[in-house]
Amino acid sequence: MPNRTPVRSMLVAALATALAVGGCSRALSTAPATPSNAGPATSLLAKRGAQPASAARILGPVVAAVQRIVSDPLFVLDPGAPVVTGALEFLPLVDQLVQPGTEATVKGGRWTLQFHAGSLSAATPVSVSEASDGTMRVQFGPDGTQFGTAIDLTIDYSGTSLDPTSPNYQRGTLPQFLYYDPSLGEWVETPSVNDPTQKCVHAKLQHFSTYGLGGKAGW
Repeated sequence: MPNRTPVRSMLVAALATALAVGGCSRALSTAPATPSNAGPATSLLAKRGAQPASAARILGPVVAAVQRIVSDPLFVLDPGAPVVTGALEFLPLVDQLVQPGTEATVKGGRWTLQFHAGSLSAATPVSVSEASDGTMRVQFGPDGTQFGTAIDLTIDYSGTSLDPTSPNYQRGTLPQFLYYDPSLGEWVETPSVNDPTQKCVHAKLQHFSTYGLGGKAGW
């Protein structure tokens, strides 16, 4: 299936400044709550959607914020996560009240959220829930919460296929940070920055939804 590269104007401003997991399993291109019956992936190959030269000239510095639709992403497995058989669910890890006007950290499993003074306008019960199939997919709640100031997300991938010091390491695999867009019914690749020294990925979030960390072949 060919890749599409739509410019999503509402996300460009928040994600253009983005800071910026063993083996991988094939995930669904359908809604995150849909049961998965696919077996382990046999390849980490993913093709980069080519950007037309004319588009690059027109868009200039915002080309980095252009998102790529991923119809069949490969999500990284967390070797330490419990796996629950049956239909895919998102299991709660933490539920923490965050006050507005403060710096606050919410950590659940491999996922760490850093809130800033301008992020929330009211006290918010922040939740982190991870996928029951052991893939590095997560739901942050309340779903749809918007932030005045983007929050920072850090994803720890130590011990996974992205970690060169791990027996699960798959050489040449790079992180692929993804957002599930319910309006498109697709996973969308979202700007992030890989920190191989600290074995983590950094990203900026402008709103809460369902996210995931995938693995793709380097180029």
